[in-house]
Amino acid sequence: MIYGMLSAGSSYREGKEHSMSYKVKMIWDREAEVWVATSEDVPGLVLESGSFDALLERVKYAIPELNELNGQKPSAYTITFFAERNEQVAAYG
Repeated sequence: MIYGMLSAGSSYREGKEHSMSYKVKMIWDREAEVWVATSEDVPGLVLESGSFDALLERVKYAIPELNELNGQKPSAYTITFFAERNEQVAAYG
């Protein structure tokens, strides 16, 4: 796992509990046959897994761990997942 600091544009206010919102992109890498999760809201967050559900769980645990490493204490957080998977399908006819 790779972690980075939260973006400077986050709504964090030192010393106050608050709610954070994160957008995470989950993209299927056909060549590597894994799902890859990244987020512009969490720079440096790059996780991968062959299982979509397993990757969701990994992201859910990585974000609070990142917050702790950065001294942030949100009272709650919301993660919005955006998934993308492209497949080539042969046309019959």
